[in-house]
Amino acid sequence: MSNFLERVITFSHNTAPAASLPLELQQLVYSCLDTKSFFATRQVCRWWRYASLDAVTLSRHLERLPLRPGYARAGIGQQDTAALFNAASRILMFDLTAKQSGHRQDLPRVADNVRQTANTACNRTVTVVGSTITLYDTSNSTPRLVSQRRLNDLKATLGDGPWLKVTPISDHELALSSDGRFLAVGLERTIQIYDLLDDSDSATVNQYIPAAAGHFICGLAFDLDDWVLKVSLSGKGAVLYLGSPRNNLQMETEPDLDHWSSTAGLKHVFLNDSQLTAKQDNFSAGNHARFCATHLLRPYKDGYLFAAQRHGRGESNHYVVAHVKCSASATTSGLVAEPNSVVELARLESFLSSWNCRSDGFSSDGMGTWGKMPSAHEHHSQYCLSPDSRLLLVAEKDKHCIRPNVLMQSYGYRLPGEAAMSRMLEENAKPAMEARTTTKVPGGMAASCKESDSGEEEAVCRIARIPLAVGAIKGHLSSLGCRLEHLGGRRSYVVEMTTDEEVKSWSLESF
Repeated sequence: MSNFLERVITFSHNTAPAASLPLELQQLVYSCLDTKSFFATRQVCRWWRYASLDAVTLSRHLERLPLRPGYARAGIGQQDTAALFNAASRILMFDLTAKQSGHRQDLPRVADNVRQTANTACNRTVTVVGSTITLYDTSNSTPRLVSQRRLNDLKATLGDGPWLKVTPISDHELALSSDGRFLAVGLERTIQIYDLLDDSDSATVNQYIPAAAGHFICGLAFDLDDWVLKVSLSGKGAVLYLGSPRNNLQMETEPDLDHWSSTAGLKHVFLNDSQLTAKQDNFSAGNHARFCATHLLRPYKDGYLFAAQRHGRGESNHYVVAHVKCSASATTSGLVAEPNSVVELARLESFLSSWNCRSDGFSSDGMGTWGKMPSAHEHHSQYCLSPDSRLLLVAEKDKHCIRPNVLMQSYGYRLPGEAAMSRMLEENAKPAMEARTTTKVPGGMAASCKESDSGEEEAVCRIARIPLAVGAIKGHLSSLGCRLEHLGGRRSYVVEMTTDEEVKSWSLESF
């Protein structure tokens, strides 16, 4: 009551009409707003926020959000309802808006018979014309020739086979290392690695990939500081990681051709996502699911965080962020991902999967509609983790466009914090008997009604993670990046996308 009287007395001396509205009228206006606009009005001033703390008003807006059924029956009070709305708003990124901040279309055009791959970080570009590989330094406006050599095919054989029968027919069959030194060329199920800074007649690493049997190579990329090679295969988004990540004895060294020709190189399969299984799956009940379009994000807790699409188990396709443990290989000198150690940390909804957690359809602000949600369908997606590991960017082909007019659409998902992910891993590491006596919330669906001192969330109610649609770009995506900027005391994410046709950037700003 004292707070209400203080509010009335203060408003009597306030000349702003919007700030002197009766409390009941303000709450009536709030009930007519869409949820994102309601969140924005709460940030205007402390009096507008005070008016928004009514439990009935908050409950009405919570019912419009992708909350799992049952939160209203939990008997939570007014303070817990407000904290739940705050947590939901944070997970659903109501505080972020996407604004396009840059666009460039005057990219150099390449002839149809030229295959090209580039690395903007080291300003190096490689072209393959016929059987000739050429490396350029593109740090200046005029490209400078660095080296040139022949493609190791049947016309110019170097070392032991297998050799390429024809030249690559797609830009996706080329990959340039981060320092611009190594070039990987893939064709069907054969991979070659060249040292472009060595002599033009130096030997190459040539390897047939038995794990790709039944598929063909449709994408290559160096990863994990160039110690592994990501190989995308045709057929339901299958992905292989060849090579072995750097260990403690190699911290000061860089990979070379000896690494790729060793038993821990192209002959070693570090991760095969067709073999991954999650600990949460109950195989006795036939709940089998598979991971595809997998991408390793960063090292974490004796393993790696990765993003992937999850299909099957009687559910609609969706994205996940999960953790996989690593151990020493019994047959080679490298590391290997343990396929049965996967723990899901965040479930990221797609358009179809989000219908399972919507109580009254889609909100009036367009959140969760067809044009603002990914499909998580088999084709190979690209991912990028923000520097603070709190935002995951996903880029996939737009659902409205068909070949040959390719359009890539990007989305952003809010991820759990470090402490929340650590708790999930610790919970899954407990013995089976101990885990059954502990109340658990499935990974990634948890949100919080309360926030601890570290800003992390305590699992009380499930909140589905709906993405923020960032933007679209024409052409085949060659790079997806994210960086943090601090302007005027506010932190923003800058998303950059590059294709063979244009370059675009967006700023995800908070208010």
